[in-house]
Amino acid sequence: MRRQVTTTKSHKIRRVDLSPQLTAVLQSLAETRALEAGLTGQPRPDWLFLTPAGKRVSETSLRRAFYHCLDRAGLRRVRFHDLRHTYASLLNQQGAKPKYIQAQLGHGSIQVTMDIYGHLFEGDDRNVVNRLDDPQTEAGEAKSATQPQPHLDTVETALA
Repeated sequence: MRRQVTTTKSHKIRRVDLSPQLTAVLQSLAETRALEAGLTGQPRPDWLFLTPAGKRVSETSLRRAFYHCLDRAGLRRVRFHDLRHTYASLLNQQGAKPKYIQAQLGHGSIQVTMDIYGHLFEGDDRNVVNRLDDPQTEAGEAKSATQPQPHLDTVETALA
């Protein structure tokens, strides 16, 4: 459904977290739009991203501007939708848990998230197993999580 404002596939409202920097930029733009509306006597627009004529930016214009930015930055062209995958990948790189990524993307189940992004969570899981070994102290001797066993002569003295 292009050129239409629609709901999410699940028809549920979803909260997507924004970084503080992005929040500040969007709030500043919203304030600018409110000031512009006040100066012209027009109602504040429903949209933040507007054409010079004050209309909502069309999908075609947005895509064209996006490709222009990619070209100017020397980056390969990707679909605008691919930014969703980039977001998931960056969340994973920052150590986000799969359930958080699922919520951010609005997947109905963790299985959907893992089917699409499971490869992001694969890694050198052998390191996880290796960390189960006794940690090494600074002096190089092994330190155990279990209580040290008493020496035999201490046990004999206690029994005598």
